[in-house]
Amino acid sequence: MCATGFESPSIPPSSAVNIPAIGDPVPSVDALVADASALEHEAQVLRSRLALSTALNAGLAAHASVLHDQLIALRECARECAREGYNLGLQAVDRLSSEVETRDHIIRGLRDDNQGIRDQAF
Repeated sequence: MCATGFESPSIPPSSAVNIPAIGDPVPSVDALVADASALEHEAQVLRSRLALSTALNAGLAAHASVLHDQLIALRECARECAREGYNLGLQAVDRLSSEVETRDHIIRGLRDDNQGIRDQAF
């Protein structure tokens, strides 16, 4: 015992402490190191998968953007073609209507001429 009243530390008997020899594995530490290594490997695999997934998502987003732009262009082209077809149809209807009116006028004239000839014959 010391002068202050505290007991000085003592080295326990050698049978109570199990100190492994240098180079001998310590099971609890080795297990922790193995677990840490496995976790590091798993984290690296997950990081690689995340990087791949991110790259794929970026590629898909770019492709979707291109497809969207193409769809808008195609829709505009379809509208323009429909508008052009509609206008051509209107022109054709106007032309045919005019031709029918002209033919009706000619037929009426021929009928009148025919009737006039019949009237002269009798």
